[in-house]
Amino acid sequence: MTRIYTPLTQTELRNGVLRPGGAVVSAPAIGTDGTIYVGSNDQSIYAINSDGTLKWSYGTGGIVQSSPAIGPDGTIYVGSNDNSLYALKPNGTLKWSYATRNPVQSSPAVSSDGTIYVGSIDNYLYSVAPNGTLNWAFPTNSGIVSSPAIGPNGFIYIGSEDGNIYAVNSKGDLQWSFYTYSPIYSSPAIAADGTVYVGSGNTLNAFTADGFLKWWDVTDGQTVSSPAIGSDGIIYVGDNTGHLSATALGGWGLWYVLANGPITSSPAIGADGVVYVGCGDGNLHAIGTQVNTVPVGAMSVNPTTVIGGARSTGYVTLSSPAPEGGDIITLLRAITYLAHPNRGTARKAQNNSAR
Repeated sequence: MTRIYTPLTQTELRNGVLRPGGAVVSAPAIGTDGTIYVGSNDQSIYAINSDGTLKWSYGTGGIVQSSPAIGPDGTIYVGSNDNSLYALKPNGTLKWSYATRNPVQSSPAVSSDGTIYVGSIDNYLYSVAPNGTLNWAFPTNSGIVSSPAIGPNGFIYIGSEDGNIYAVNSKGDLQWSFYTYSPIYSSPAIAADGTVYVGSGNTLNAFTADGFLKWWDVTDGQTVSSPAIGSDGIIYVGDNTGHLSATALGGWGLWYVLANGPITSSPAIGADGVVYVGCGDGNLHAIGTQVNTVPVGAMSVNPTTVIGGARSTGYVTLSSPAPEGGDIITLLRAITYLAHPNRGTARKAQNNSAR
């Protein structure tokens, strides 16, 4: 089930939301009071009430592709293509701004002590104090569009257009890096067990917290969108061909839906399991995660299915209705991609400083 929130009215989110004056590639952030914060290519940041009405908007000097982050005190942090990181009060007024040397398309991450981490196209990962002063800047070899993620070990994980994913500690020291062969625009997502998921090119990669590649899986297009992890461990990621895909632990593809524009926004998952994602078609999509079950009368697999292996081949033919006592099978996805554990061999990330 796919629900599309289109610009019909400003009174109820279920019937429609305010249409910004440009495409929405920023991912929404939801405050504790239900307020939804999102950026737009019309250079503004919007705060939308849970009933779909506009709370406030704040104009910057550039398009807003960065996704907002909310601090412990309710401060909203967001980057802009005018080269600045903004800190906004919950009422929509400016608290402070920090200027980098190039556009800030990376989305901020806020630690438990209020420190803000954000990347810039000027090649640096920045650590900024809650009062807007600089703690440190970590250099990579190319621009940073990827957004940082903070692991339970305190490491900050960030991807760069130089093709590396970096793990940096809270003091700005490199712990490890891993070269993925393609520029990284996707931002890392971290599972409860410390697994780090990040897209690179047309692959979704899974790393251990200390830098070993666990597996990788092919996506339908370039993964600019950042993964989101459901409470059941399913990983959701979008790509530039408009596919939103669901992948199970171990790298097995489950299902996908196709939107009418590229998905560079990162999905957000509601408490009811509904997946929300912005799209280049100017809409916010809501995708239900429930799948249908069908009764199976007869099932044949041609030519072969390898049980317990890394690969399943062939196709499945189902007939219905099922005879009395027949099995029930859940159809998750028409195409299941091959998971590639460790790309053939276990590889450890390199601890090579980018300084």
